[in-house]
Amino acid sequence: MPHIAFVATGTLFDIADPRPSLYGEKNLKRAAEKLTTDIERWCVNLGDSSFSDEEYDDMVDCLVKNNANWDDGYSLCKRIERDFSMDGDSELVEICDQIPFYLNEEYLKVIKQWVKHNGILLNLSVGDIIEASVGEGIHKYMVQGEIIKLYPEKAEYCVYCESRGHVRKGNGTLGSIVKCENVLRVIRNDD
Repeated sequence: MPHIAFVATGTLFDIADPRPSLYGEKNLKRAAEKLTTDIERWCVNLGDSSFSDEEYDDMVDCLVKNNANWDDGYSLCKRIERDFSMDGDSELVEICDQIPFYLNEEYLKVIKQWVKHNGILLNLSVGDIIEASVGEGIHKYMVQGEIIKLYPEKAEYCVYCESRGHVRKGNGTLGSIVKCENVLRVIRNDD
């Protein structure tokens, strides 16, 4: 029997497994493996040999340990140059710029599996007004607004909140992405 993602009484739902983290070790490793394959291809195209298994594993480990640099291809390229005595170029920087995309791609796969495994169903609807927490750590904030889109495959809602500067039309942010387990209460339900 599927779990209900949120009940209108304001209680949180019961999930057997917590939501996987974007920066979970398995996710980081899968993304690093994709990038290492791209770097190896770059090396081969320059006339170098393929990585040995040990070199490949060392590169993956280095990338995972240095994931703080993943939002900046140039910094990541410099790290690779230092740790692996490579002469990076603009092409390697472009390759390194792919890591956030690989990370998100792998995370989406993991989240879809997690939602399916836990039988999570969203039971709130577009138009419902909710209060929820968004983000983590120092980036955590509260949002109160209208659900404008459902993402059942990720167990998330998009919530429009005018006070956060969201826009209904045109250019700008449409809403905050809210994980279903972070909905604190339903203020108004249109059902």
